[in-house]
Amino acid sequence: MSCIEGDLFENGADIENPSEWQAVSHDKNLQAGSRYKVVKQFSVDFIIPGHGPMFPLTADHLTLLQNQQSPSSSSGVQSKYHAVVMNALQLLGISATAIFATVLFQYWK
Repeated sequence: MSCIEGDLFENGADIENPSEWQAVSHDKNLQAGSRYKVVKQFSVDFIIPGHGPMFPLTADHLTLLQNQQSPSSSSGVQSKYHAVVMNALQLLGISATAIFATVLFQYWK
């Protein structure tokens, strides 16, 4: 699956260089967790970032994204809402689900 990520991913290099997206993030902990959750939940193979060409998501990328999560990005109320939203979006079964998930993950509090 290809996933249009907007500014959740700035470009193909920001997984190895997280300072590229962290410099413009409104909430670094939330964004770090969202980046991993979106690609893991939807089994993403290719990412179309906000500022650059599409790139393949490798196993190494997935490991880096998992390691970049903060402990707070995977627990508490946020995870409860994440589960509810993800289940609802999966029920819709539309190809644009990842786009909606990106927007929600980036901006909910």
